Formats: sequence, structure tokens, C-alpha cells
Amino acid sequence: MVQETIQAVKEAEQKADQLLKEASEKGRSLIDETKKEAEAKKDKMLSEAREKAAQTDRDLEAEGEKYLTESLKEAEQEIAVLREEALKKSDSAVEMIISELI
Repeated sequence: MVQETIQAVKEAEQKADQLLKEASEKGRSLIDETKKEAEAKKDKMLSEAREKAAQTDRDLEAEGEKYLTESLKEAEQEIAVLREEALKKSDSAVEMIISELI
């Protein structure tokens, strides 16, 4: 009977050791899996952030080009108006000089 009790205790200890070993392995496995998932999520988020930044950069560049084009068009229109005014004044200045000379 004592022998059976000792045997039962040894078996219980072996089972406990086995359960502890399995739990430890599962724990390490879960940690590794969690690290891999976290790394994958981090990589995905970085990739998405980079793409979003690149898109924002492209959008800002397009907006800048549009603004530059509009500014150039306005400047060209203003130059045309100034040339017209200068021509008008030039004609009247020539007429005034001629009338002064005559």
C-alpha cells in the first residue's frame, strides 16, 4: 500500500512536470506568435503610413502645380494689360511730342 502511494505520487509529479513543460512550450509559442503578429501589424501600418504620405505629397505637388499655372496665367494677363496701356500712352506721347515740335 505504501508502495502504491509512492508510485501514485511519482506519477502525479511526472504528470505535473509534463503539464508544466507543455504550458511553458505553449507560452513560448504564444509569445513568438504574438511577436510575429505585432511585427506584421507594425509593417502594415508603416506601409500604409508611407503610402498615405506619398499620396499627400503627390496631392500637394499637383495643387502647387495648379496654383503656379494659375499665377502664371494671371501674370500674363496683367502683363498684357500693362502693355496695352503702355502702347496707348506711347501713342499719345508721340502725338504730344510731335505737336510740341510743330
